[in-house]
Amino acid sequence: MNTIDLNKTENGTTENGKTTEDRLLSTKLVRTDFFATDKTDEFKITKENGEVLGIFKVWAENIIPLLETIDIEEIETEKRSQITKLWTTKMRENPLSLFQCLEEWRTISEIFDKRLQEIFFEEDANSKNLDPIEKFVETFLRLETAFKFAAPFYNIEALVADSRPETNDNPIILDQNCTKGGELDIVALCLPSVLIDGIKAESGNFNGLNWEIINNIFNSWKESFLSGKKSKESELFKILCTVADRAGRNPIEILFVANAMEFIPPRVAGKKNDLPWEEALQIIREKLSSNISTNPSTTTIAREINAKIRFLNWCPAEIDSQNFDGKFWNYSSVCDTSGSLFSQILRDPKTFLNKEFADIFTEKLAIQLEEIDASSARGRFILQLVLDGKILPEILEKIEEQRPKFQKKISQKLKKIKEKEILLPLEKARLTLLAGGKASGLLKAGEIFGKEKILDGFVLSSEAINDWLQSIPEIAKLINELEESDNIEKKKLVAETIVQLIQKNQIPNIILSSISNKFKNGDKVALRSSCFDEDVDMIGPAPGIYESILDSNPFASRNLEDAIKSVICSFFSPKAICFRELKGIRHKPRMAILIQKFIKNTGGTVFCKNGNITINIANRPDLITHQNSEFEEFEIKDTSKLPESKLITQKQLTEITNIVLLAEQIFGPIDLEFVIDPENSQIKILQLRKLQGIMENIMNETSKKNEENIKDVFIGKIEELVDLTDDSPVNLCLSSTIDIEKFQGLLFMWIIKNNTKIHSITLENSIPMTCHFANIVLSLGIKILTK
Repeated sequence: MNTIDLNKTENGTTENGKTTEDRLLSTKLVRTDFFATDKTDEFKITKENGEVLGIFKVWAENIIPLLETIDIEEIETEKRSQITKLWTTKMRENPLSLFQCLEEWRTISEIFDKRLQEIFFEEDANSKNLDPIEKFVETFLRLETAFKFAAPFYNIEALVADSRPETNDNPIILDQNCTKGGELDIVALCLPSVLIDGIKAESGNFNGLNWEIINNIFNSWKESFLSGKKSKESELFKILCTVADRAGRNPIEILFVANAMEFIPPRVAGKKNDLPWEEALQIIREKLSSNISTNPSTTTIAREINAKIRFLNWCPAEIDSQNFDGKFWNYSSVCDTSGSLFSQILRDPKTFLNKEFADIFTEKLAIQLEEIDASSARGRFILQLVLDGKILPEILEKIEEQRPKFQKKISQKLKKIKEKEILLPLEKARLTLLAGGKASGLLKAGEIFGKEKILDGFVLSSEAINDWLQSIPEIAKLINELEESDNIEKKKLVAETIVQLIQKNQIPNIILSSISNKFKNGDKVALRSSCFDEDVDMIGPAPGIYESILDSNPFASRNLEDAIKSVICSFFSPKAICFRELKGIRHKPRMAILIQKFIKNTGGTVFCKNGNITINIANRPDLITHQNSEFEEFEIKDTSKLPESKLITQKQLTEITNIVLLAEQIFGPIDLEFVIDPENSQIKILQLRKLQGIMENIMNETSKKNEENIKDVFIGKIEELVDLTDDSPVNLCLSSTIDIEKFQGLLFMWIIKNNTKIHSITLENSIPMTCHFANIVLSLGIKILTK
């Protein structure tokens, strides 16, 4: 029997590389029988001898625990089991870390799915003149590669829908009484009925629908919403934006999704005539009326990710005119390639299969495979054929022969795409893993209020930063040590060493030149931290934790490099370490940097909840974060009677209040930062973030603390902070001589050790309730009082 090794890399080894793509390309394609057996698999066929063969979950490998380590290499079964057990225990103890881990690897698979689709599409032109055997070999190598990059995705899919009787190696503990998470499943059933006015497609026919038509519908609904009208169009716009926010997509993509659900003949989602409009609207409103809890159980996480995976089935991987021809949809690198390879065999089995097996395939197996509504399962079946030696020997030889060249070609093309995506235009900063929460929030503001209302910019992707950090062996090793250590003091020492190493190493010139090429001579830039663990659903805000550097010169390479390093290093600061420990989230850096032209002018921050607005205005918005800065602070409960400001006009004040009131209709409580553009006196939004997580924490934490017998603890110097031995709650009274900005790190450490005993913090001077210090303290459930 002739078989081939599905797991050889270009150099014939499985040694782990330093970049994510190297690591995934070096993984193995094996049937693991980890999450299912032949009899319990979700998709299976009956072989010619009557045996049942699983062709889906039996191939899902529990690879993520291994990818979480620095080196995969050849891990023996016993060590693999030990790694899985340790990972399972840690993730169960820290549900938010589990969410970060699964969402990170899900997104990585999504990123490479899109990139592979781009590569495969370009290669199709070169494949037209290939003979059938050459075409088969090319398509098989594509499928093999696509499955490797999708391995984390299939791992997650199996984890979150694990139906095994014993799941001790799965960190998800199922709570049958849990009702949170997974609302996108219900949304999928109701969405076409809600968006019926924007659906042009019917079963099997898009009826000439294109992105221009979709944009026109979207803009019409947006115009109604921005006008303040209470209309059906306004409601439709809010639904689009709310669902887009939950799914992590562009609102116009959600309109595409509703049409795609109508287009797809199988009933795998809702249809436009399923429910009356009012009833469907009420269901979606109810299910998406509040943000996801920032203190989720592992069941909530599993429900949410499982629903998201299914919902993204109907989303485009990239907005393109060919989306309406079924091209460039999510997961297409695997699904379309599987379908293509299966079709090639189906057309002429005897060209590819052993003679004695070709008739069996046609008469007994092909019919079963055609009935399976999962293209990737057909692809797994073809992998099984290869392993079982059912493919002709000469084809197997060609696959072996051409694999090194093919993998080298893919690696080179992926590298070029990554280089193009080092610096992302803001409109491409959709994925929070790559762009961070701050950039994603600003992008949403631009989609709602118009690009002209935001301060546009670029995002230095977390992928580019992470690749640089991982390329330095000492840093890569220490990052792993930082994550694995259980001792916070050790974590701080490790982080301090990482900072020293970052300062000693050079930022790659390709990063520096990518930035400087985007700005004009004389421009100064602001580099704003934008991390994967801030302003993200489930995790919530992380205000003031990471540093931003303003007024940097993009053409002075040393100045720019120092600014980039300062932002990256802030991920490893003591206050950041302590904050993540309090939250129970990971210490693996996914830091992106939002880079914008620096505007040195009047601006401020705005907080809005239930229509009540608090606005702080200063000569520069960044000055509001300082305790002793001068600023205006207004409480606005009636927008028909706006206060007089010395710093901005009534027109500007009216506009900013209108913006936050509209934003709250979509996102709930929000925090917005703005600046006045001196060139045209227009409002420019710098940041938009949801504060639902903060409000939940305040209510949950303060309700637990005894409001009686609160003791005052006076602190005149930082050194006077001592551990509390009494169980009574305390009010920490801080002297005005203490610089709050510098005091944060020690304060967080003190809270970690005494978090159940801190009721409030009293300051001698008033500070704005939307400044960084206030947001941090409030998010931890601690009240702020003033004398």
